[in-house]
Amino acid sequence: MKTIQINSLREFNRTLKTLRESGLIEGEDFQRIGNAGALEVSDKAEQVLAQAEAAPPKRITGAKTRLERHVQKWLNERAKDYPDDGVQGVLKDLFHGGCESGIVSHLIYYTDTVKFFQTHRREISELLAEAEISGGWCNPAHMFGEKWDKADPLAQEDQNRNLLAWFGFEETARRLAERNNIEI
Repeated sequence: MKTIQINSLREFNRTLKTLRESGLIEGEDFQRIGNAGALEVSDKAEQVLAQAEAAPPKRITGAKTRLERHVQKWLNERAKDYPDDGVQGVLKDLFHGGCESGIVSHLIYYTDTVKFFQTHRREISELLAEAEISGGWCNPAHMFGEKWDKADPLAQEDQNRNLLAWFGFEETARRLAERNNIEI
């Protein structure tokens, strides 16, 4: 038996869930040490916990804004189609071709992307401003290149709103991945 440190009730519950799912919830596989934040676990239980810790996360958590909740929900629903990689596989595919590839099926047609942009306009504008500052760009035309309609600098037309919707979705996914310590 080895002692592992448990730093929070959440971590304790996650540890028990991992042991339960692996069939190692029997009394001989672990024992709580008094009220201290520690568990005594068998060698086999320790191996299961180490593998679970090394595995890519299956879900994204921690969304704070409406846009983040929308993207988080999409990522987690799609992760079910990636039994080996979970959400990391979804993110790899998303960033391989971007929304432009059609991977986000509800952001293909202008009617849908424009509606998405209008719904999340404030958050997308904040993301854009932060990206322009950190990237040293002075306007979206520098960021989107030839795809940006320079005759529509305020994104009043569908083409630029479409680009901004895709940008907002992808940038939000990137930030959620970063916040969840997922390498892409």
